[in-house]
Amino acid sequence: MKIIRSRKFLNKLKNILAYIAKDKITAAKRFRHELNEKINNLTHFPYKYRKSYYFNNENIRDMIFKGYTIIYKN
Repeated sequence: MKIIRSRKFLNKLKNILAYIAKDKITAAKRFRHELNEKINNLTHFPYKYRKSYYFNNENIRDMIFKGYTIIYKN
């Protein structure tokens, strides 16, 4: 499995990190680090998370991370 972060994902992540950083910069950095670890771990366990609630396709999954849904295809 190859991980490709779309432009849309990166833009949304940037906005989320900016919002978190308003309160605490270290929390935003920790959020980004933990999210990257979970995403990178998908290469080893692509079916770890549930089938997507939003799509009727077994290969599209929803990873829930701290209240955010990351939709990915394996």
